Amino acid sequence: MYLKVLPVNDQWGTSFKVYTGTNCNQYAITGSAVDDYLVASYGRDGTLESWSYAPATPEGGLYTISATSDFNKDLVNLNGSFIRGPRAGVSGT
Repeated sequence: MYLKVLPVNDQWGTSFKVYTGTNCNQYAITGSAVDDYLVASYGRDGTLESWSYAPATPEGGLYTISATSDFNKDLVNLNGSFIRGPRAGVSGT
């Protein structure tokens, strides 16, 4: 997979965190390979969230935006798939 364009900053003007290869062992991810990549935004507040990835339940990191505080949650993309971020097409209650 090739990226044509990757912005330097997220929506809130904070630099994306980019990890490659075995440095992808963030968010409790283990066993990263040399061709892995992880791109993360620490959300609106710019603070690292204490969330851990669980490969047995990969959709566990997806959430519904139901409050303004949800914009403070991290956005994490591992090898082209979001493992932390809002669920697509689902609105909050």
